[in-house]
Amino acid sequence: MPPHRARAFHHNSYGMYTCSTDGVLRARMSTAENPFKPLVHFALLEYTPAGELLLAHRKQHLLLRVPVPQNLDDLAMSVGTTLKGYGHKLTSLKRLCTPMNWLCRTAQPP
Repeated sequence: MPPHRARAFHHNSYGMYTCSTDGVLRARMSTAENPFKPLVHFALLEYTPAGELLLAHRKQHLLLRVPVPQNLDDLAMSVGTTLKGYGHKLTSLKRLCTPMNWLCRTAQPP
């Protein structure tokens, strides 16, 4: 088995957890802590063959790719950096793509 596949990831509303194949907890990121609070809005889809975690936002229909380092002790820093970058990019996209018309009109019957 390739060394990057010898990992298990779990995500719930309390945080994200990573274990090695022998069941040893290697990383824990609590959603109660400030850099990881946005994790509650994401669902873990998969761990890709390229070595990334693929997370899907539950309401905004977007995907977030988190690079997983070789050393799982550095995973919390990688997730925190990615979530921080996500917030800044999302804010800039919202400013760039402002809605033109918020009205929804229905067709009038003849």
